[in-house]
Amino acid sequence: MKWEKLFTTQIVERGYEYYCEGMVDSFEVTVDGIHGLVMGSEEYDVSISLVQGDVDEMSCSCPYARGGKYCKHMAAVLFAWSNQTGELEATLKWRIDDDEDFQSRLAEIDDLVEEADSETVRSFLKGVLAADDRWHHRFCQTVKQEDDEDELLDYRLILDALVYEYAGDDGFINYKEAGDFANELHDILDEDVAELIEKEKYRLAFAVVNHLLFVLNDLAIDDSGGEIDMVADSIYETWGRLLLNADLEVKQEMFDWFVGQLDGRLEDYLEEYVVQILINEFNEGAFRQERSRLFKERLVRMDAIVDHWMREYMGGEWALQVLALLSKDEGNEQELKEMCQKYWNLAAVRRIAVEECMGRKDYALALAILDESLELDRGMPDLVVNYSQQKKEIYLLTGDKVSYVKQLWALVLEHDRGDFASYQELKEQYTAEEWVHEREKIFEQLPDSHQVARIYQAEGLKDRLLAYVVNSPGLFELQAFEDDLKEEYPRELLAKYRQELENSAVVTSNRK
Repeated sequence: MKWEKLFTTQIVERGYEYYCEGMVDSFEVTVDGIHGLVMGSEEYDVSISLVQGDVDEMSCSCPYARGGKYCKHMAAVLFAWSNQTGELEATLKWRIDDDEDFQSRLAEIDDLVEEADSETVRSFLKGVLAADDRWHHRFCQTVKQEDDEDELLDYRLILDALVYEYAGDDGFINYKEAGDFANELHDILDEDVAELIEKEKYRLAFAVVNHLLFVLNDLAIDDSGGEIDMVADSIYETWGRLLLNADLEVKQEMFDWFVGQLDGRLEDYLEEYVVQILINEFNEGAFRQERSRLFKERLVRMDAIVDHWMREYMGGEWALQVLALLSKDEGNEQELKEMCQKYWNLAAVRRIAVEECMGRKDYALALAILDESLELDRGMPDLVVNYSQQKKEIYLLTGDKVSYVKQLWALVLEHDRGDFASYQELKEQYTAEEWVHEREKIFEQLPDSHQVARIYQAEGLKDRLLAYVVNSPGLFELQAFEDDLKEEYPRELLAKYRQELENSAVVTSNRK
């Protein structure tokens, strides 16, 4: 697999820039995967699992990747991996081709400028500046100084004009235009705002970035490729750079602004970036007490939320931050204990408790908390699977083979029904002869499903797999397992295709 195909072109480009700038740190490759730390506005932890040398799963601690997206930090680590394996040149072929075109274009521009007389250049420059607000503004900044208020107004007009250019009168940016529009916003952040930071115009830079944030918030766009999330991620990193350089007075203004955005005006996904900047930054003593008060206040508000999932998710996030702050400060042991008791119904609080138990090797208490969690959160399947997996790992760690095998059965038959990884792990606990009989329990207790079909496939039970495929409606399962069956059962598969074709014809044909 060519890993770069997993990313959008924009993400690969930005990952390559990070790699070239030496921002990949503590890079390590093992048999099972790759791990690296990537320096951005803060340190991001990237983990990539490999299966037979191909990229399988990836994770990163940055806000953009939190929703399961593949980010530029992952791409940067993969460029480092390609360099280590000697495949960087092949990976960069697309980039080398682009560079050759770029260098050729630069040479052509040099020739054109040398050939033109000064009056022609002046006339052409006037036309460009008249037609493009952003270049007009940048040229003004180059040849004369404007005060911050006028310059901020210029940037607002530029951003508003940019939205109109792409959205038009109907106010919607379609899928085809989304990428180019996002690139324009990236340019403003990477060039204009970066220049303001370099000039130490921190207040102005912050105001421009924040206006850009509200442009995103009010935008109607088909960003199926994740373009807006990428821009929001760049906004977050720009905030980080500002906080790294600004003095305490400016930081206080920034802190107050961030707190003011937690009023519900921002869309949830954008407000999450504000929450994360408050969580990860502002660690100076001047902000700690105010931040602690804010987090506790937000946590209390979560109690009023009716939706269980939302209360669990948002309440858990705020509870974790309050507990983290309390644990950092000495003398808060009693308050910390009271907070845990008060919000014990939140899965995040119990997760921290389990981690602490594991750290001090109190496995009995960890198991007790997990059993309680299985009961409290029985209506939340993802949590139930996680608790069951944790119990299995504890039994394995403590050498309790009987409980370990029992927990594997619970995963396969109840908590994560038909999960193939758990199935394989369970199979390894029996001899080949024993397993022929044991696996029948799974086939008997689980209804026909894609998971069971995959087990049929792995076990070479082609007759059962064929029966499953033939009895499944539609073509999905047929196409999923056709390669396994077509050599031995070509007539049966052809009959299945014919039947599905006839079924479709009944629906799609008219009386004529």
